[in-house]
Amino acid sequence: MTRVQILMSGLIITCCLIFIVFYFSPRPKATITLPDQTVVSALIADTPALHEKGLSDRAKPVSMLFLHKEKTLPVYWMKDMRFPIDLIWLDGETVVGLLSDLSPENPPTTLYSPDVPVDRVLEVPAGFIKLHTLSIGDVLDMTLPKR
Repeated sequence: MTRVQILMSGLIITCCLIFIVFYFSPRPKATITLPDQTVVSALIADTPALHEKGLSDRAKPVSMLFLHKEKTLPVYWMKDMRFPIDLIWLDGETVVGLLSDLSPENPPTTLYSPDVPVDRVLEVPAGFIKLHTLSIGDVLDMTLPKR
């Protein structure tokens, strides 16, 4: 191999390693403290692609916080879900709506949307709202990773 071929091979390997590290690195998580002082770690969905994918195709129930750039009336579905969830509609850190025990639907036939504009939505495993006695007006203390 010539010196140029060796340098090019090294460059290609380096680029591949960088791609692998960034592609497979864990998604940032939000830390959320509930009124009962329970602390929850939630994956963050902050792009249209992540909003659409959500928790679809995940084998185990986890929590995910959807961040919208502005207040909106987003529409959610249960496409390709493998477990039931609760939805917590949020205006900032304030709970403005709750939906409990939403079952997976494949294909999805039910669409879920809040009654008022929201900028955040927290998806949690079914039973979470009842377990933590959440209600409209509760404030969740959220710590988001720095961007």
